[in-house]
Amino acid sequence: MNAESEAEPSREELIALVAALRAHIAELERRIGLNSSNSGKPPSSDGLKKPARVSSLRERSGKKPGGQKGHKGETLRQVTDPNEVVNHYPPACSMCGVGLDPKTSVGHSARQVFDLPQPQPLVVTEHRAHDCECTACGAKTRALFPDSVNAPVQYGARITAFVIYLESASFWS
Repeated sequence: MNAESEAEPSREELIALVAALRAHIAELERRIGLNSSNSGKPPSSDGLKKPARVSSLRERSGKKPGGQKGHKGETLRQVTDPNEVVNHYPPACSMCGVGLDPKTSVGHSARQVFDLPQPQPLVVTEHRAHDCECTACGAKTRALFPDSVNAPVQYGARITAFVIYLESASFWS
């Protein structure tokens, strides 16, 4: 055997090299194709070339959009015990203009509005680990903070859970 035949790769080595190169090319092509609509990249990283908007993959049914005739719709229902009641009284008679007051009410119509409660200020809880001095030996011992309180200032468990909820909600939208 000569030195040239030993330097050339075998057929099996060439096949393995081609397979590895194909996998590498496929990975590079996948990376090039990433944009804000098919990855976690922000839209600002798309540059001037914006990806084409993909239209809905649903096929047309031939029906008009919205509820169809005969379909019993679902809607909000009034509750019997609302949290707050705001009364509105007419200031004057619509026929003669005489002033009216709440005592003249003989009935009412009701409409209800469902809304989120107004945000309240944050609740700040201060944890104090006290130092106590032993009356027998004079040694000072400090109490331990709870395991969940590990920084001078931090967010609580409910805020953390709410932020995680908002992040997951934005992921699915």
